[in-house]
Amino acid sequence: MPQIKISDFSAGWEPSNDAINGKKNCLLKMDAVTLNQNGALVLGGGTQKQGAAFTNKVHSLYSKFINTHRIIYSATAAGEVFRDFDVTRTLIGTGGSATRAAFSSVFNFGLIASGNLRLKDDTVNITNLGLAKPDDGPTNTGNGPSVWVENSAILNIAGSLNHFVAYEAASLTVTNDTLVIGAAASKRAVIENTNSDDYPPFDSLTFVNDNDGNDDDTFSLDIKPDDATKVYFVSVGLLLEIPSAPGVSVDNWYGFIWRSWDTPNPFLNAINPFITLTARRGDFLRYGFDNTLNWRTIKGIRITIVGTTVQNYSVNNIHFYGSDQSLLNGTYEYTQINVLSNGAYVGKSPHGPITSNIYVLSSYTIVLPQDPTLVEPQTNEIWIFRRGGNLDKFYLVKVMRYDEYGTFEDHLSDIDALTLGITLNEFLLSLRPADLPDDILAIISQFYQRVLYFTNSTIYFSEINSPDSYDSRLPIKFSGAPTEIFMWAKKVGENIILIGTTEEIYILTGTFVQLPDGVLDVYLRPLGVDYTAISIDAAVYGGSLIYMSAIGWRALSLNGQSISLSFDKIDTLFQGQLPGAAPVNYNRYGYGVTPIYVYPQLRYGCCVARDKLWTSVPCITTDPYTNFSRRMQVYDFVRKYWRPLQYNVSVLAACDDGAVIGFFENDNYIRNIDHAFLRTLDT
Repeated sequence: MPQIKISDFSAGWEPSNDAINGKKNCLLKMDAVTLNQNGALVLGGGTQKQGAAFTNKVHSLYSKFINTHRIIYSATAAGEVFRDFDVTRTLIGTGGSATRAAFSSVFNFGLIASGNLRLKDDTVNITNLGLAKPDDGPTNTGNGPSVWVENSAILNIAGSLNHFVAYEAASLTVTNDTLVIGAAASKRAVIENTNSDDYPPFDSLTFVNDNDGNDDDTFSLDIKPDDATKVYFVSVGLLLEIPSAPGVSVDNWYGFIWRSWDTPNPFLNAINPFITLTARRGDFLRYGFDNTLNWRTIKGIRITIVGTTVQNYSVNNIHFYGSDQSLLNGTYEYTQINVLSNGAYVGKSPHGPITSNIYVLSSYTIVLPQDPTLVEPQTNEIWIFRRGGNLDKFYLVKVMRYDEYGTFEDHLSDIDALTLGITLNEFLLSLRPADLPDDILAIISQFYQRVLYFTNSTIYFSEINSPDSYDSRLPIKFSGAPTEIFMWAKKVGENIILIGTTEEIYILTGTFVQLPDGVLDVYLRPLGVDYTAISIDAAVYGGSLIYMSAIGWRALSLNGQSISLSFDKIDTLFQGQLPGAAPVNYNRYGYGVTPIYVYPQLRYGCCVARDKLWTSVPCITTDPYTNFSRRMQVYDFVRKYWRPLQYNVSVLAACDDGAVIGFFENDNYIRNIDHAFLRTLDT
């Protein structure tokens, strides 16, 4: 009988083929072997245990190089989350989900979400994903940072009120720190103070704490007439020479006048019921030519009030406000956020309480932030924002390192705050369960500087470079049906994400630029695929998305078209849902067929590494056909062939170094699978 010699097995494993009439270059059974670079059959790679056995079943795996370590994160059915690196396994969280977890990494942090457990990990410290805002916790006062106006920026220009004399007035008395003046029959009231005890000469440019004044300082006085509508004008003269007698003119002086015929009328803004008259120092007119006399050589003050009728006037609070450090003018509010700053990573909390209105007139404020570590120990910076004056929104005015914690003086002018241009996002919410109660089922990081978090129906976009918070204006719902189950989300291109559910596969794309109204320039639409996803695992290769459908593994392109990766090689292994009785052909050449059920009834794992698709599928063993084992099936994208691995693996993950790891159901170990340098099991 002639011999038949077959040396070409380039088609690999094809249990769908026929034993008699099938192709000659395929294998119906193919165990523990693979094709090498020359197409020859060689022994496959071995396995290597990763750490000790688990007590509970692992439902999620993730691996990433973080801070030079190859980290493996695992989540179990008991709600535990573990971290493995080198030979050390550490329990880093409890109380998570019993069925699903989401992992990612950004800025040398691992991001972990499992039920209500939200963590980030730099391989040394485990902290919460999401920073508490300043008013959280038992120390909450609800008042925001403590802020008060620094009164040392007020310079009393009046001197002693008892030193004023009336030049042209019916009467002049001092009552409760107020000058009370009765106008003369001429309807004028003129008073002055040139007492040498008050003006030795007087330096109006030097404030307390040696701060220097400037042209932007504000002169202010309050007056209360019997009838504000009968005030014609008020003038103030700051005398640089001592007059020979009260009311006598001098050659050198500064003057300013408030006039009733100006628009608006300055005398019709009475408050309680005083009228506050203000003038910028630089707007005073200088009379005289002696350049040796200036703001530092004031010898007296003269106030003239002219009315259209004879009436009484009260005058007080004659001051200069300002100095070169006193640049705030207006009514302001302050608020605070807690920040974890680590290079490019800038984790931000939502803002805390907003202070009540604080009126500042040519002065500055002193601010004491809330101690952030009382509610958020991971905080290393405090950011203070101010709104009011010329600031129509909250602008950043102070970044304080926590090791510098204490009070600070806010001298930053509105113009400088506008130039700095960093505004508060008042719409930020934390990733903590209190702000985002739905389970996070998938995470995509470093996508246009944002992290995207997926729940069963909604996409949440983080603040730029701040994975700890999301913008409440930006969430996009991709599902509204209560029966629609989220399966996976994968980045497929530079600006393309595909989202798989039990009902549809959606494409999310756009420029992802935030528009002036706060929304993102993105659009979401269904692709209208023929076969939807049935499992929570998917992978990306060569611009295509690989996922499990009701008829086997498929590769989906961005136009919505998909092709089968089962081809006619292993397609007969996917039998659909099982009837109550024994299925026909429940195995092919000793390989149990794969039943088809939608997650969470069954799960079909997959990952891509070394130009190969590594899958894990349930398979029928024996009667009663409801107890399943599992088998790995590996597809080589380059050589276009399948091969099986008889490993009872439920969960797979690809590592950055090309390794493939999986959780073995038989003994609860994680193992490195098909090790490139080993040919034995558990070396």
